[in-house]
Amino acid sequence: MQYLFLDIEGANCYNYVSKMCTFGYVITTNTFEIKTKIDVVMNPQSPFDKHIIKSKMNAYPLSKYNICPPFPYFYKSMKNILEAKDQLIFGWSIENDVKYIYDACNRYHLKQIQYEYFDIQKLIMKLENSQTVASLESIAEKYQIPKMTSHKSDDDAYLTMKIAKEVCKQQNISLSELYLLNKDCISSVSNYSTHTLSAKDIEEKLTRRRIANVIKNYTRKRIISNEKIHEGDVYAFMPHIILLKSKEIVDVIHYIVDCGASCTLNMSKCSKLVYIEKQENNKKDIDMITYDELLEAINNYQK
Repeated sequence: MQYLFLDIEGANCYNYVSKMCTFGYVITTNTFEIKTKIDVVMNPQSPFDKHIIKSKMNAYPLSKYNICPPFPYFYKSMKNILEAKDQLIFGWSIENDVKYIYDACNRYHLKQIQYEYFDIQKLIMKLENSQTVASLESIAEKYQIPKMTSHKSDDDAYLTMKIAKEVCKQQNISLSELYLLNKDCISSVSNYSTHTLSAKDIEEKLTRRRIANVIKNYTRKRIISNEKIHEGDVYAFMPHIILLKSKEIVDVIHYIVDCGASCTLNMSKCSKLVYIEKQENNKKDIDMITYDELLEAINNYQK
């Protein structure tokens, strides 16, 4: 039996798709004797998020990633590593890492790699009876584990291993016993896949985000007078309207703002709530209008 501790870093999660740039892992025996410690660097074939660059959350110069092969080059070896027999897999907040691998397989149209995994972060929260999400660095410091290169995948995998070793020492159990005694910390890729966003879910989220950016960033470009759209009015659209009318609603928002009114996604802060069909109004401080009524007010003026 061997024990694999893994960690993954990425370039971005744009459009809800994670792009992997490093895959680090440590393989040990049941007594924590290290057999392998490797950091695989790959080209994410996508730009690095500005936040990641600004926070120096990447362990290598950006130029290093560009000269490395992308995920498909490493797919077979990663599949062999993760699907190895007689092996238990551990990670820290490991479902984030699972998402990187899962998204990479989908992105490059490769068969999903199947494996079970154990979350050490979940174990620590359970042992400490805490609802606060603990960071890898804070727990490593608590256990007096020396610091290593931050956000370097093989080093973070090593820190995860050292934390697991400390827990085993405190409880006087082996690593395999730790795994078997805490089944609530175990999950699998097949189970993870049942909770992933569908293509439709992602499209809806992206649409809402796009409309939110329009509302946030559009400023009045012209002065329009419309007797039915008043300055100071605050319009909100029911979520289904944003999805059904996504192609035309941007122009509607622009028009409303040009009339001196504003828009919001927070329905509790609006004075005008737009529906597809007229519904009973239970909120006296909010006027409810249909989307067709709003379009009629706009079209009548434009005519």
